[in-house]
Amino acid sequence: MFKTALHGEPIADIAKPLPCPACGRREPEIFLQIKMPAGYAGVCSSCGAEGPVGESAIEAAEAWNRRAK
Repeated sequence: MFKTALHGEPIADIAKPLPCPACGRREPEIFLQIKMPAGYAGVCSSCGAEGPVGESAIEAAEAWNRRAK
């Protein structure tokens, strides 16, 4: 599940995250953290692996899923 980093709340309208490419966790909790000044990045709650930065939380979530394939 993709969640906000600040409050840990699920983010609606974003596809389920694919497994983490670093640790392989099948159903990872991915926190979308603000990465200044560029935007957001997904971070695996199990191993701390970071995905690509996106301009919005949705772009970061989509980038995570492209990276995880």
